[in-house]
Amino acid sequence: MPRILREKKLDLVYISVVDILEEKSVFIACCSDEEVDILMEAFPKQQVIRAFNPPPSGADGIELSGTPRVSRKKEFIPPLKKAIKKGP
Repeated sequence: MPRILREKKLDLVYISVVDILEEKSVFIACCSDEEVDILMEAFPKQQVIRAFNPPPSGADGIELSGTPRVSRKKEFIPPLKKAIKKGP
C-alpha cells in the first residue's frame, strides 16, 4: 500500500471486499493514522476486528467488521467523502 500511495501520488488508499452472496463488506485501511481516523469517522458503528502490521512494509492496518453495504458508489463513497471534507 505505501508503494501504491507513492507511485500514484495519492493521499489515501482503502480496500473494500464485498461478499455479494452474503451482502456484506469488509473495509481494510492501511498505512496511516489519518486513513484509519477517516474510516472510523465515515463508519462509526463498525468495530475493528483485526489490527495488523503486514510485512515487509511495516505499515499498520485495521480490518473493520462487515457492513450490509455492497455498493461502492452509493454506500461507501458518500460517507468517506464527508469524513474527508470534515477533516481531523
